[in-house]
Amino acid sequence: MKQHLLTLEKKDFLSKCDISVRFFGDFHKIPKPLIRIMNRLTEKTLTHQKSLLNLLVAYSGQYEILETVKKVVSKLGSRIEITPKLIEENLLISTPVDLVIRTGGEHRLSNLLPWQTAYAEIYVSETLLPDFTKNEFLRAIGWYNDRQRKFGK
Repeated sequence: MKQHLLTLEKKDFLSKCDISVRFFGDFHKIPKPLIRIMNRLTEKTLTHQKSLLNLLVAYSGQYEILETVKKVVSKLGSRIEITPKLIEENLLISTPVDLVIRTGGEHRLSNLLPWQTAYAEIYVSETLLPDFTKNEFLRAIGWYNDRQRKFGK
């Protein structure tokens, strides 16, 4: 990634196309030399206005939700420590989801349990829900059992 960002920094592409670059993610997980390059790219393109390129680096939806809740609580002046465990304990469904079966051929989560499905496997079936049979359910379970779970790694 470092080499790609250095190339992007040296080329005049971003200036010619008037593209502003922003980075989002958990920067504590990123080596400092890479952060310096990211900061230079952001600074260099700050005044560009035609397009915006948001790059997610060391990003997770759970991290974003956690940081958002922390920011809101901080603005309210609360001294409560917000942790992933605290958030999980207070969700409607407090356990992680392993498998999402999406019927009707849709390849999206449609805002379904954004925290809980962070590392879920998604099985897509063309069959609409009313016609989804026991055999199709067993096929989805078989598919899931054959998956190599990586949990974001």
